Amino acid sequence: MNLSELLQRIPVAKDEAKLLRDERDYAAAISRLRHAIDEIDRSGWDDDVTAESQLDEPQRKIAWHLADCLGMLGGNFRRNGELDKAIESFDRGSKYEQDKPYRVGTSYSTVNAIIAPIEGKLRDAASQVEALARAVATIEQQIYEPQRAEEGRSGDRWAWADLGQCKLLLGDFDGARAAYQRFIELGDRESIRSSRDVLIGLQKALIDKHDATAEIVGKGISLLQSELGRK
Repeated sequence: MNLSELLQRIPVAKDEAKLLRDERDYAAAISRLRHAIDEIDRSGWDDDVTAESQLDEPQRKIAWHLADCLGMLGGNFRRNGELDKAIESFDRGSKYEQDKPYRVGTSYSTVNAIIAPIEGKLRDAASQVEALARAVATIEQQIYEPQRAEEGRSGDRWAWADLGQCKLLLGDFDGARAAYQRFIELGDRESIRSSRDVLIGLQKALIDKHDATAEIVGKGISLLQSELGRK
């Protein structure tokens, strides 16, 4: 299969997986995404890629779709109660978000590779400091210094939400507050509520791990809750 044909097939597979997810048929969504990822892997799309490579346009698009498929796969594994497999998918997806020469303009897998083990009470925030610092560096580069102008995320509310969440977990409330203020400017009530609910889940897991970071996460919850009260 050539890359142009692959680029026609993968978006269809993703749409099918989204429909299955919405129907809560997570096992079927997982199967569909695994098949799509296998097709990408078998295509040899990055056989000649090194850290110094410049990806051509089809390769850039495939890298983006692969990162997206892996993030979606991780999300479905998590919904299906398969946390270990979810973390494995997020870890792999983060490669395409962080590593040269891929660095696609998303941070979903990067952040969830950190958050999922905390939510699952496998790790605490202190054990994730290095990963959190890398995530902040990745997101800030996407916002302020994108590799390509069209991939800049300064106007992407979820980039700011991810940045705020990571800074909270690093204990940087001032940095988190600045990121969340930008997120609030760009977001709507539903997205703000969604981010607040993620923080509530994180805080509960951190409290159970006796992690002092739960207190600063609580400040983030209060910030978003007060905004919901105004909207």
